[in-house]
Amino acid sequence: MSTLSPDCRDNSQDTPAGPVPPGTVVWTVHTVQPDEVRPTVLICSYITAAEDYAAAHSSDEGVLAAAVTSFVLDQLGTRRAVSLWVAGERQAVPYVSNDRRIQS
Repeated sequence: MSTLSPDCRDNSQDTPAGPVPPGTVVWTVHTVQPDEVRPTVLICSYITAAEDYAAAHSSDEGVLAAAVTSFVLDQLGTRRAVSLWVAGERQAVPYVSNDRRIQS
């Protein structure tokens, strides 16, 4: 099992507790396994930490891929696919439209 990078450590003792400011960009990691897409396993404040974790985690037993997605807190429509990792290697991220209108 992969380990967290120093940027994703529990820093609750380093900073005062409280809400994260709106507009903050965060990066999330989730995995794809043979029978399911797993929920988010990690939220990072640095893209490098998220990508390092995804790259390492994509080689774990039973994991087909790990993906990094960015979000802007408290702002709808800001989700963006950033990177996809398979067996530790970065893959091309396919274009996914943000147009969620139902076509008739």
